[in-house]
Amino acid sequence: MNIQQYQLVTNLISGSTTYEAKIAQIFNIKTDKDITKVRTELEKLLEVKEYKLGKSVKFMGKTWKWETDLLDSTFEQWSRLDQLLSEEDNIRNLHKLLAIYFRPCNFWGRIEPYNLQSQDKIYEMLLQLDMGIATALMVFFYQNVILSLKFINITYLKEKMNQKKMEKMMKKKEKLKRVE
Repeated sequence: MNIQQYQLVTNLISGSTTYEAKIAQIFNIKTDKDITKVRTELEKLLEVKEYKLGKSVKFMGKTWKWETDLLDSTFEQWSRLDQLLSEEDNIRNLHKLLAIYFRPCNFWGRIEPYNLQSQDKIYEMLLQLDMGIATALMVFFYQNVILSLKFINITYLKEKMNQKKMEKMMKKKEKLKRVE
């Protein structure tokens, strides 16, 4: 199942009498066969398989990589991330969220720079991404955010400790000057 199919399935209203028919239509399953075979085929298609994420992903004939240094993000990336998260519809925006930090590599194997003009093309491509890969990427993204926040906190705490040490040293110097 790819992202686009997952979005369509999650948009269906549960309890609808045409729920299974709509899913069969989304996945192009022929419903003229035995209903148990149709249901079995649907269950196989709706299963999201676990994916082990490596350093890169081969997808649509290109190598894609994850931009890991969130602290070096551009203003456009931060503002786009903020905008998408504020919409509170992360399922519908999953491909757009991924496109902010998950992009194809160029000829030299480096991630293409974030570019607002190319984002629509990347969005469309990522709609075809397997849901297992998308889920693994989102887990990686959240882990990366947590590590970045820890780094920020550690850096801040170290700076505060150094500042307190400097204040103590300055007080000692002042005391020594007064004694002389």
